Amino acid sequence: MYGSIFRMKVIPGQEAKLLEGSEMGGGAKAESERAVASLVLKSDKRPGEFVAVAVFKGKASYAANANDPEQDKWFRR
Repeated sequence: MYGSIFRMKVIPGQEAKLLEGSEMGGGAKAESERAVASLVLKSDKRPGEFVAVAVFKGKASYAANANDPEQDKWFRR
């Protein structure tokens, strides 16, 4: 398995939107076709900061996700 752990700083007032879009299959091609699991955690100590984990089936799935322009577009929204 391959994965990513990353921090995100969310624009104030947009936290609910982030959480809606981070459920399995919530618009991310990776989560519906390539990923095994995802998790989003909210920081208690740093307002507006989240830590996310994305787990992929293997190296090929991870690379396909990383190189997919649609996935990048989804992430940036």
